[in-house]
Amino acid sequence: PPDLRIDAPQDNSAVMKETLLSSEEGIKLSRLFILLLAIFIITNTFLMNLGERRSQLAIIRAIGGTRWQLVWMMIRESMALGIIGSTLGIFLGYVGAWGLNLALEALLQMELPSLPYSIEPIVTGYLFGLLTSLVAVSIPAYLTTRVTPLEGMRNVPRSTSGVLTPLLFVIGILLNVL
Repeated sequence: PPDLRIDAPQDNSAVMKETLLSSEEGIKLSRLFILLLAIFIITNTFLMNLGERRSQLAIIRAIGGTRWQLVWMMIRESMALGIIGSTLGIFLGYVGAWGLNLALEALLQMELPSLPYSIEPIVTGYLFGLLTSLVAVSIPAYLTTRVTPLEGMRNVPRSTSGVLTPLLFVIGILLNVL
């Protein structure tokens, strides 16, 4: 009828905006935790790698390798693994999204829009993958500068826990504050 008036419900939209804001903040926080977890795992892997290869690195130092050559070696390894990991992650992410889209189409029994493909998420994924690898290798690369040629001749390698513990403690406190 001509006197009918339709208004958008104000209360529901405010509640919906608040709910969406809460969900978006939760997703941002989970992304941050995933990034920190990735940095921790990569750092731990390179620290184990450094511990196992300490005598070989000391031998390289003994035959004339410089500390910075060892650091660049660690950084190049990190970048290579970052490229491989980013490539696999981006590929598996698109395959997983495609599979999830197919499963939702079957579940809902309706056709959903196809996945949008653009270069921006791929470039962003590569940049974050490489940056994460670079940040994660910084502590092991620093510890490589402390490898001495004498360590290659010892039976028992020197422990790095005394050097690393205060640094990790401060980093942990800063991350908790954040």
